[in-house]
Formats: sequence, C-alpha cells, structure tokens
Amino acid sequence: MLFGKRDDGLRAEAVRRVKGWVASRARAGESDAVMVTELQCTEEGCPPVETVLALLRPGDEPRKWKVHKPVALVTEEDVREAIEGRHEHGH
Repeated sequence: MLFGKRDDGLRAEAVRRVKGWVASRARAGESDAVMVTELQCTEEGCPPVETVLALLRPGDEPRKWKVHKPVALVTEEDVREAIEGRHEHGH
C-alpha cells in the first residue's frame, strides 16, 4: 500500500504541474476550469496510456488535447505542441 500512496502523490504533483502549463498556454481565465486526466487507451494503434488535457470555459464548447504518454512524463513542450495542434495522432 505504501508504494500506491507514493505513486498517487507523484501523479497528483504531475497533474498540478501540467494543469499550470495548460492554464498558461491556453490563457485560462478565473472562471475557466482546466482538467488533466490520465487514461488507458484501448483503441487500436493507440499507446497504452494517454493524458487528456481540457479547458472548460463557461458558454463555450470544451477544448481538448491529447498527449500520448503518462501524465508524469508530460513536459511543458508536450503541452505547447498539443495546444498548438502539433500532437495530433489519429486513433
């Protein structure tokens, strides 16, 4: 159980870090919500784990981006490329 709790703490820190990058890069306002979620991908040709980034702005459609790696490995450059549309992978 100890290792699970440690991993959860590391993942939570990675999520906070990535949220900050998304908020900055996507110019999130005070009323906007930024979500960062690590998911297992079961679609054919998809990496086993991906991180989904989302900006929820009141009155607008959600904006979503994917980075095809675990959240702990996502870099600020990955976030920039995803938001700028350079991380598009068909799956």
